[in-house]
Amino acid sequence: TAAAFAPTFPVYCLLRFLAAFGVAGVMMNTSTLLMEWTSARARALMMTLNTLGFSFGHVLMGGVAYGVRDWALLQLAVSAPFFLCFLYSW
Repeated sequence: TAAAFAPTFPVYCLLRFLAAFGVAGVMMNTSTLLMEWTSARARALMMTLNTLGFSFGHVLMGGVAYGVRDWALLQLAVSAPFFLCFLYSW
């Protein structure tokens, strides 16, 4: 969410780079837990559904980007739900 308020492009890139670390951690944890919690028969289906969610999110972001043309507002619109989930998790 802070990347939407970045004053310069290098600061924006730094904040997006740090956000990528968080997303990578979530993806790895989700994949690991799905493998551990599901039976051997259902693992392929569960991993497919997990990655399908990420793909659907990319398509949805493209639709939001079509409607929100300003990059800062787009960054805020896309990251605000994650920020709310972060606050709720605490």
